[in-house]
Amino acid sequence: MSPTIRTLRLIPLVSALSLACDGGSDDGGGTDTQETDDGGGSASGLDLTVAATGDFGCFTPTQSFDATTWLTQSGVQSPGTVTVDGVVVDFEKDEPRARRDVTLWYGDDVSQTSDAQGSVGAETSGAVTFADTPTCQPIAYLVEEEAGLDQSKPTYKAHQIYGPGSGGRIDGEFTSVSNDTYSLIPTIFGVDLDPAKGVIAGTAYDCTRDPDTLPSNDAGKIQNAKVRVTDLQGNVQTDIVGRYFVDSFPTKNQPHTSADGLWGVFNLPPGTWRVELWGLVGGEEALLGATTAEVYADSINIANIFSGYSDGVKYPEACLDGGTDTGDTGTDTDGDTDDTDA
Repeated sequence: MSPTIRTLRLIPLVSALSLACDGGSDDGGGTDTQETDDGGGSASGLDLTVAATGDFGCFTPTQSFDATTWLTQSGVQSPGTVTVDGVVVDFEKDEPRARRDVTLWYGDDVSQTSDAQGSVGAETSGAVTFADTPTCQPIAYLVEEEAGLDQSKPTYKAHQIYGPGSGGRIDGEFTSVSNDTYSLIPTIFGVDLDPAKGVIAGTAYDCTRDPDTLPSNDAGKIQNAKVRVTDLQGNVQTDIVGRYFVDSFPTKNQPHTSADGLWGVFNLPPGTWRVELWGLVGGEEALLGATTAEVYADSINIANIFSGYSDGVKYPEACLDGGTDTGDTGTDTDGDTDDTDA
């Protein structure tokens, strides 16, 4: 399978999901504005004490989402089309799954009318093919089980980008999270998931991340950073706490991202949320990147964070016509990071 189009699967099944759990009490409710000091005089309110590890030289981090000059990529190719030879795969066991339905949104917005649907029947191959799928533009997908089953949770993936492929075709994976995997969250973190709410989980990457290579090690992942959730107006959800992993395993007492870069928040009310990544850089708190994702009840949405980008969208090199990622302070020449890793 082409690594460029692999779906972000947060390593071990438990890892991303559990991590995706928010921590502490999350009954939804308390908010604070982005600019308000909600944590002992810190800009983030996250009690950052250890310097973030990673390369953040592609842009200038600030202490405000609106004040940051976020990176944009020039030379992005006009969308073409490709046939995606997909396989629905179980998140934990990495095995094909039958009797699953897959839905695509070419506008990367699952609140709108969908653009394509495909199904895996009783066959065990998990195969599902989508012709004329747009390339070089963010799309979203949903994997859910056939009606009448009770095996998996609705699994969304935000900001998926397919390159041009070879010969008009490209391989792809669509992740399905089982009920068993999802239920591990309260066991490991000691919390109760609210079925009326949902989960967002992802991986934090620095400026050097090159998804075309998808290294199995932790290169390009950010350590010692924390996430916080805001609405799209910047109001901080003070009762939603990030959870983190160690060696890709959910760890209740881990206070920030470890070398695996995995993070997650849970019990988010349905709606569209922004997840911000904060870290200590040069001794000062700094906003390193952000992503957005739509939350639906009793489901998970996978969305990565890339340093210097405000929405989790970063195009692969195959989609750039010699362009660069430009911001206020420099150029990110790797230019090659969509969020299809994990």
